[in-house]
Amino acid sequence: MARYKGNTTPQITFVRAAATAIPSTDLGAFATKIEFTEGDGEPVTFSDVADGKRPVAVELEFATDFGPGTAFNFLQQYAGSTGVSYDIRPLGSTALSSSAPKFSGTCTLPASPLINFEKGTEVGVFSVTIQLDTYAVSYA
Repeated sequence: MARYKGNTTPQITFVRAAATAIPSTDLGAFATKIEFTEGDGEPVTFSDVADGKRPVAVELEFATDFGPGTAFNFLQQYAGSTGVSYDIRPLGSTALSSSAPKFSGTCTLPASPLINFEKGTEVGVFSVTIQLDTYAVSYA
């Protein structure tokens, strides 16, 4: 699936240069899951994208941290913002290729994120689904 795994830190950058500017912010260090989905919620894999399938949303899951500069703080502060540019590289700074693409376009940030803590776990996570207004994929 279009998720990142292993020791690679993904790059997830959002920015908006408008009247209410959003500073360029990379949330990759907080990410625990990245999954692109179709309209019916089914996952879209890298090979699906290479075959021409286009996701309509990206589901992101982050480790919960309420401090300044964290994913939770960023998504709370800019909840509902429209026309936000995104750049997602699930495999981080790895050279772009068919197995390490870059996804970019514009999106609308969701309302406040939902938080999920499970009994017996050390780290809580929260997830958001971001609707992709425009979408492009780069391999080089």
